[in-house]
Amino acid sequence: LGALFFAYYWDDNFDPGGLDYLVLNHIGGAPAGTRARSPQATRWLMQVNFLSYVQLTSRALPSLTDSKGSLVVVSSLLGRVPTSFSTPYSAAKFALDGFFGSLRRELDVQDVNVAITMCVLGLRDRASAAEAVR
Repeated sequence: LGALFFAYYWDDNFDPGGLDYLVLNHIGGAPAGTRARSPQATRWLMQVNFLSYVQLTSRALPSLTDSKGSLVVVSSLLGRVPTSFSTPYSAAKFALDGFFGSLRRELDVQDVNVAITMCVLGLRDRASAAEAVR
């Protein structure tokens, strides 16, 4: 099976009216380890792996609210279980879990019918993960 890739850059005038589903599934990867990581690289990882999810959700939420739509957030087990050699990536994924867990509660309290589903992907196989940190 092939996968279709579609990207759209929302500008300030974009109206996502009629949006029923938003699937947030993107990643900014980084080499394993943190000793050589610059503050700029960490900032970039947070932008791609956390802040972009928040920005897209903020832009789409009014339309999803109108349509009683669904938001699907693809994350990582590294956002639930700390592990070695993944510090900035794990921090971004933990932030996703906190943000969307809190948003789900806020929407529930406000009686907003938007479903939020967190899809948590597991770790890579041990051999390739070990090779990545060498």
